[in-house]
Amino acid sequence: MSTARHLIVTAALVTLAVVATAVPAIAAEDLDDYLREAEQAEYGGRRIVVTVWDGESQAEIFTVIHTGDTMTVNGGESIVGYGKLAGAPGGGVVIPEWSSSALSDRYTMDQPEAVRRLGREAVRIVVREGDTKRATIVLDVETSAPLATEVFDGDGALFRYSTMLDFDADPAPYVVARGADDEYEVMLPTEASSLPATAAGYRRADTYAGPNDSVHAFYTDGLFYFSIFELPEGARLGGLDDAAVVEVGGSEYRRLVSSDGIWVYWEGETAYLLVGDLPPDHLEQVLAELPQPKGKGNLISRLWRGIFG
Repeated sequence: MSTARHLIVTAALVTLAVVATAVPAIAAEDLDDYLREAEQAEYGGRRIVVTVWDGESQAEIFTVIHTGDTMTVNGGESIVGYGKLAGAPGGGVVIPEWSSSALSDRYTMDQPEAVRRLGREAVRIVVREGDTKRATIVLDVETSAPLATEVFDGDGALFRYSTMLDFDADPAPYVVARGADDEYEVMLPTEASSLPATAAGYRRADTYAGPNDSVHAFYTDGLFYFSIFELPEGARLGGLDDAAVVEVGGSEYRRLVSSDGIWVYWEGETAYLLVGDLPPDHLEQVLAELPQPKGKGNLISRLWRGIFG
């Protein structure tokens, strides 16, 4: 999910006050409309984001400014415009072409309900995938800004939680200007990828050539997303050397849980890094349809050899 879909992925620890009135007039008719309006909302303030998975949890507080289709984090530490640029002051990445993504028809929305959040009128929507409650999103009525988001694993466990701690409907005082001398690396679209066009309901929307012969593929189902970076084999990534080794489908991966998403690293035909906000059960399904780590299916045979020689 950015700032409805890319940057706001999350879960719930806060009680919402339900107002026994009709849902306020927000200019949206279905889930896709709500998400689209949230992407264009203008606001500023502080947000806390928490990720909880498999006994690990990470939390962080960010100062965010959202104007048009651009999100500025921590006073310019990171600036992300949907497909346009990302990076710190002094440099970044420009992506000249960016595909729009339709929302998957596997998601439905319950009847919206009126709530109050941070003293403001808001709408709470529940997103379902079949019988599974997949997410709840609280949107400010005046601005359509996402005030709180919850994301759930397939078993109903809380996976991600995001909430605004304070909120300003006028982001102008927070806006950070980019320097005229800032340098950006242009990432051009490419077809040179061994990655599948789809994986467990996610569509490869865009693929770009990156630095040092790397490839960046962006997948989304319109609600969640992940990126896969194809890297030179043996590439060393700081922070992942000590990441936990986990087994998925008989294969081993290195997994890092961070406040802003899940990182998974493995080596197969080349080295791969997956970064995204998708729920853990979706992640397992996606990994099963991507290039596999070396030695897939050999975990039991390695144990067998270790015991019996």
